[in-house]
Amino acid sequence: MRWTKYEAVHTAIERGYSITDDGEVYRGDFRLNPWTTTNGYPAFSIKRTGERKCRPVHLHHLMAFKKFGDAALMPGIEVRHLDGNKKNCSKSNIEIGTNVDNWYDRPVAQREAMVAAGGRALRSLDDNQLAAFRADRKSGATYAELSAKYKLSKSSVSYIVTGKLYKN
Repeated sequence: MRWTKYEAVHTAIERGYSITDDGEVYRGDFRLNPWTTTNGYPAFSIKRTGERKCRPVHLHHLMAFKKFGDAALMPGIEVRHLDGNKKNCSKSNIEIGTNVDNWYDRPVAQREAMVAAGGRALRSLDDNQLAAFRADRKSGATYAELSAKYKLSKSSVSYIVTGKLYKN
């Protein structure tokens, strides 16, 4: 069963874990040394009752709960790092909001780069194939020929030829 952020944070609180305003985590008087998840967020591990497997508790969720209560753990709510640094879980750097709020917290250049990278990942043709496609079209290849050669639908061929796709 999936470990929800609500369950993780509440289990940690019940077991005596706490977080300081500076983002340091303690269990009683013992300061924990968090590890970094594959997504770059600091976390510590605890076991869910009745299970042998450890589960992560993200520091930013714990801090958001400390600052905003259960509202921070509701579905559709995301924890925002105001400075863009996932490892900075200090109280002054944590806010809550929607996915859209979280997106707009990123610098404009980073958002543009992410959108461009996503568009490139969806492309059917790489730059070399696109150059060859355009050369073939310029030498008189028909839509049907281009469709068969590059394994594209005729509508995709049309969009490429008219500039609706691959504008650069």
